[in-house]
This record gives sequence, structure tokens and C-alpha cells, in this order.
Amino acid sequence: MTGRILVVCGSGASSTFLAQRLRTLAEADGLEIEAVAGSLAQVRLDAAGMDVVLLGAHLADRLEAVRAAAADEGATAVLLDADASRPEGARAALDRALAAMRTGARSLRRPSGLHGRPAGGSLPAP
Repeated sequence: MTGRILVVCGSGASSTFLAQRLRTLAEADGLEIEAVAGSLAQVRLDAAGMDVVLLGAHLADRLEAVRAAAADEGATAVLLDADASRPEGARAALDRALAAMRTGARSLRRPSGLHGRPAGGSLPAP
């Protein structure tokens, strides 16, 4: 299986560690998975070309906005468990991402804005 995963936290710090763990696990499983870190402020731009957007549990109140931004880019947003940033939680995070990819995230694509991009690079205020 191949795929692209965006891991989103508030500023991008904890998502960097989780993205690295996801890449390591995927490689050990023989999967061609690209996992990158992103921030909530740039989720609309960062989600371009991704299959799945994993959202940190501490951002649960922003899930619907992130789902909409991800869907604009043809991706599926998934809320992570609180322990996802710990080494033992990375496996569950990868499993959730793979499950979302298997459901055909790209089939959820919504019409996008001018030049195939939604307007603006950040999410609307809650």
C-alpha cells in the first residue's frame, strides 16, 4: 500500500515526532507511506495531495473544520487518540490512517475553489 499522511498538531512540533514514527513503522511493514508534519494554521495548504490528515486529540474541537479542509483536497481527516504522540500510540495512529486510506478517501473529493484550491490557507476561526 502507498499513501500520504499529514499529521497535524497546533504548531507542528509533536506532529514531527509522530510523522517520523509513522514512517518507521510503515517501512518496517513494507509500506510506501509518506508521513509529514503540519500545523493547524496551514492545514488547507498542507493537505494538498494527502490521502489522510491525522489530527491531534487536543484539537478535537477543530475536527469539523479540518474535515472540511481535508475533504476540499480529497483527503479524510481522522482524530487521533490522546496517546498517539507516544511511541506506543504510533501503531494505532498508523492503523487508523491505513483504514481511512482503504475506504477510498479520494472518492470524497468536493469541488474546489479557483485553480483547484480553496480560498485562503488557514482555517476559519471557531
